[in-house]
Amino acid sequence: MPRRTFVEEPGFVAHQLTVPLQQGQPSTVEKIVALYTARDRAISDCRHDARLTAANADDFAALLVRHRNAWISAWNRFDVTLDSANAWTETVLHLHVFHLLQTVSPHTAHLDVGVPARGWNGEAYRGHIFWTSCSSSRSSTSNVRRWRQRCWSTGMPGSGPPG
Repeated sequence: MPRRTFVEEPGFVAHQLTVPLQQGQPSTVEKIVALYTARDRAISDCRHDARLTAANADDFAALLVRHRNAWISAWNRFDVTLDSANAWTETVLHLHVFHLLQTVSPHTAHLDVGVPARGWNGEAYRGHIFWTSCSSSRSSTSNVRRWRQRCWSTGMPGSGPPG
């Protein structure tokens, strides 16, 4: 049975796992994380709620199914196919749509946050915000909806009804 030790130092919190291993036998460690901030709605204690959520979370396989389904839903709403374009053009368009969906999240629509440069995320991003994008955050969703409405009303293939 694995032994877990809680480690806390200034600016650092971790769990140290000691796992007995047998040669030739696989072992898997799953790390499920829940993140809450004081800006989240209906959260009274971020640490408490994050611990509860992580403790009650499904395993990785079930979470992966939910994650895939969320992306399928997003692609069903925002995918665009072009009859007149070559495969490369459509691939590049899909890349741009992916970056838009990744950086302009419905989870932050109620917050006053900027939009990072296309594809900037993770540790390398370090919070860079461009002043020209600050005004676009709140209107991006409505602009995408208007764009989809125009495409759909003109019969553009692959546009589907606005969601």
